[in-house]
Amino acid sequence: MEKKSSAPIIIVVGILALLFGCVLGGFLGGVASYLIASRVSEPAYVAPEQDVIPDRVRPLVPDMPDIPEIVIPAPFALVTAVAPDSPAEDAGIQVGDVIAQVNGEGVADSSLADLVAKHKPGDRITITMQRRASEREIEVVLGENPDDPDKPWLGITYRAMPGGMRQQFAPDSD
Repeated sequence: MEKKSSAPIIIVVGILALLFGCVLGGFLGGVASYLIASRVSEPAYVAPEQDVIPDRVRPLVPDMPDIPEIVIPAPFALVTAVAPDSPAEDAGIQVGDVIAQVNGEGVADSSLADLVAKHKPGDRITITMQRRASEREIEVVLGENPDDPDKPWLGITYRAMPGGMRQQFAPDSD
């Protein structure tokens, strides 16, 4: 008679023992976390004692006034920075102003820098711009460029923008 090997039985018993150990470990971990969580004296959220009636709840955002919207049809220059003590600052140009024309020439026809470069330091130019929802014309006396005194200087940094943009602005405060 042949002797049967006990190796397969030992392997099956080992696998069952490992599975039982995994299940027991998961169960004991869940029990331990439940016991630790039940010892917390205060819950993180306390429910209100009374029901909230929806029509008495105030909105989170206050009522907004009617904010005018403008459409800027042609390309323009959006002022992103104004240099201190510059001709632009002296004339009252502010960050966010929309420059549409210089001396009647649209920014669409050429860049703002090219329109300013047609002049000399000391020249007086008229800038047509929009601030918030109102259009303005302001006069600026060009200064000398700090890097090249022979070139005119307005003293702004701007971004060329395409036309057809819609923007909402707060009402003009000045």
